[in-house]
Amino acid sequence: MISSATLDAEAFAAFFSTNPTPGDKSRDNTAILSVQGRMYPVDIHFLPEPCADYIETAIQTVFDIHTKEPAGDVLVFMTGREEIEQVVSEIRERATTLPPNKYADIVALPIYAGLQPEEQMLVFDPAERGTRKIVVATNIAEASITIPGIGYVVDSGFVKIRAYNPRTGMETLTTTTISRASAEQRSGRAGRIRNGKAFRLYTEESFRQNMRPASVPEIQRSNLAGMVLQLKALGIENVLRFDFMTSPPAEMMSKALELLFSLNALDGVGRLTIPLGMRLAEFPLDPLLGKVLLDSGTFGCSQEMLTIAAMVSVQVSNTSTTITYLQDWKMSNVLTDPYFLP
Repeated sequence: MISSATLDAEAFAAFFSTNPTPGDKSRDNTAILSVQGRMYPVDIHFLPEPCADYIETAIQTVFDIHTKEPAGDVLVFMTGREEIEQVVSEIRERATTLPPNKYADIVALPIYAGLQPEEQMLVFDPAERGTRKIVVATNIAEASITIPGIGYVVDSGFVKIRAYNPRTGMETLTTTTISRASAEQRSGRAGRIRNGKAFRLYTEESFRQNMRPASVPEIQRSNLAGMVLQLKALGIENVLRFDFMTSPPAEMMSKALELLFSLNALDGVGRLTIPLGMRLAEFPLDPLLGKVLLDSGTFGCSQEMLTIAAMVSVQVSNTSTTITYLQDWKMSNVLTDPYFLP
């Protein structure tokens, strides 16, 4: 059973079907079930013209909702921590300029993956009487969590995704437009408990013509070295002809094989080396980090490399968060000791 709120059900059914006669529904061994949750109508509003600054437009939209719309909490979608903290700070500051006793008080709260758990839980508390809760979130609030009380959604139309560049061999967080499926999922957050409204900070033309129907599959934008290593460890030698549901780009597959060969995880004919290749496959890490850890014992720095590997494996949004973690772990010397510097 495969379940998702934004699943391309037809593609999955076609992939897993063993029906020898395509189109003959009587011999299908797969079924698509749709479970309709209770949804209230959601009015969709687009911008008449593209905006130059979606962050400022989002803040203005929040105050337009607060001063003109009935009670109901607001969910604002931003791309990452920096934008979220900027929006929350601006909303809190501008809320102090509203006429007293005319509008409800504003409680602006952030939520993103790097936030402390106790701070994340604040968004689930119901708003007190006489207040309106404004939650500013990443796409974590798109499907992973459900925040009660949301009556309005402000959708920036952007998301940060992790993308791998095979030419540079580096992964970066890239800001890109969301898909139409994601836009519909975001809008649906406003219709869980009552009629809602979704304010999309882009034009309807952009939604129809410029946005993909669905998000790019992760296998087409990720470093495939770890996946190739796992396939080899499972005994699948010809990974280039493996029956992927969505075929990865040939350039990324070539880069993954080259990397594993350079790490001595694969031999000259592409077979997994013993014992190094198999040991690398056992690490739940990127093969580069696994190789570093395996070699650290030779140089007598295993403890240090374990700490560094743990740090670079933590998904954090910026350097200041990393420094905070280091200070919390009393490892701030990593930042200054010449031994650790490039």
